[in-house]
Amino acid sequence: MLVAVDFEKQNKVVRMNGETFSFNKSVDEALKIFRLPQCHKVFPRDCGKSRPCLNYFIGQCCAPCAGKIQQQEYAALVEEALDFLHGGSASTIRRLEEKMTQKITAKFQL
Repeated sequence: MLVAVDFEKQNKVVRMNGETFSFNKSVDEALKIFRLPQCHKVFPRDCGKSRPCLNYFIGQCCAPCAGKIQQQEYAALVEEALDFLHGGSASTIRRLEEKMTQKITAKFQL
């Protein structure tokens, strides 16, 4: 089975062979890992036009709807999520580990 999704309306289509359930699970995981919105708002049109949702307050969304993230940062997160969905999970994990290490060292240097 072939499933195609227009991810975050970025005019990029992710195609994955396999079951729909596994594909949907992968997309759900990518949304959580990269803290992308799971609502039905359209970005960048709706950026900065409303208050953050509950997902922002529990750390599962970067809240572009409330202007809590710059458009360039949001676009970078979408690109990383697309790379992850295209099978680049090893490189994605490496980048996330590097970010975690940088944040930990910065926190302990204070």
